[in-house]
Amino acid sequence: MNFSQQIYSVVLALAVSGCGKSCHGSGAPAACVVDVITGGHATCLRLRDGSYRCRGQNDGSAFTHGEWPGLSASRPWVAMPSQFNSIRLSPGRTCGLDAERTLWCWGRNSFDLDPNHPTEPAPIAMRKFGTGIQSYDANRENTCVVRDGQVHCSGFRRDFKAARIQGLPPDVLWVGVGVGLACAATRREVYCWGRYAWAQPDGSPHAIEADFRGDIATAVQVGTLPDDLAEGVQGAAAGCALTKSRRVYCWGNAHWGEWGTGVITRCDNTPCPEYDFRSLHEVAVVSGSATQLSVGAATFCVTRPDHTVWCWGANNNELVSSRTRYDPERKTMVQVDEPLPVEQKRLGSDNAEVRLGDAHGCVKKLDGLVVCWGSNYYRQVADATCLANACSPRELSYDCSAAHRP
Repeated sequence: MNFSQQIYSVVLALAVSGCGKSCHGSGAPAACVVDVITGGHATCLRLRDGSYRCRGQNDGSAFTHGEWPGLSASRPWVAMPSQFNSIRLSPGRTCGLDAERTLWCWGRNSFDLDPNHPTEPAPIAMRKFGTGIQSYDANRENTCVVRDGQVHCSGFRRDFKAARIQGLPPDVLWVGVGVGLACAATRREVYCWGRYAWAQPDGSPHAIEADFRGDIATAVQVGTLPDDLAEGVQGAAAGCALTKSRRVYCWGNAHWGEWGTGVITRCDNTPCPEYDFRSLHEVAVVSGSATQLSVGAATFCVTRPDHTVWCWGANNNELVSSRTRYDPERKTMVQVDEPLPVEQKRLGSDNAEVRLGDAHGCVKKLDGLVVCWGSNYYRQVADATCLANACSPRELSYDCSAAHRP
């Protein structure tokens, strides 16, 4: 599934595809920006003082204490609660850890926040999970945490109680939450649970269909990594792990090419004997040379030692490529999903980190500048200078001199 009061100033410059060494224009890196966080249809900057500024979809008051619901374009940078060391963004929901590693969440409330309110505009402490949380992930329906090596979740049974997930060893390091699906990993082992048949103890590893009648709170083992886990990420229905030897392995659904092996499955409602969704698939094109991993809904990206970015999976809003094909049923051109990693030459070769939302992405450059691309429907990538559904990479700068003005 990682801003006190300031006035904003946004400097945006159009960068064309294939921008060579860098996508930089006339902007300068913002010295106060230390990190970029993406998720759902939103983008946040973490500033050096520990505060956050966000833009994009504010559905469910996911950004602030009930202010500026819906599209936040009227005020491009919105202040977020600043007491959190890390935050996770998802459509309509934000969560963060405080100094005591207590989890707080706000925004849309389906099954795991206060049962009396459809939205929670102010952060509320998820005290049912305790303190000292090691890892967490959340969306507006499900929330999971790792505490003392064990995983506790709420929302999967459509109730508000925190339940310990069964079938897991006592040394879990990472947990990720998708849509009706969650996965976790120890140092070497990967496990999943949830509504998909392949993720249930009595389900077939070759079946994708959702089954809420099955056991959705007992994990099944997906596979064993060849060396220690460095990082895990979980999309809507598939996940990937990066190991310390820089190898990448993916699992789960592959409807949009999420495995990164060239496979696209089209068997949602029937078993697929030729495909094993409950196993690890090595992304050979980038495996052994990946330095950082990120995920959107069904798109994955990695950085490599040469500071290039490679992506695969769902190609909504030209996140991965500009390839299209003619769809005879729709009688129109449609984007082509990419089941193999594609180098993002339009982002250049000076990328330190990559972050993905559901339909957009951002990179932090080696000099600290932030560049974003993809859907700008909620102004998560730019202001009105790009009204396209697939914006080309463009700089997103922040005016640090405006900090702390009333």
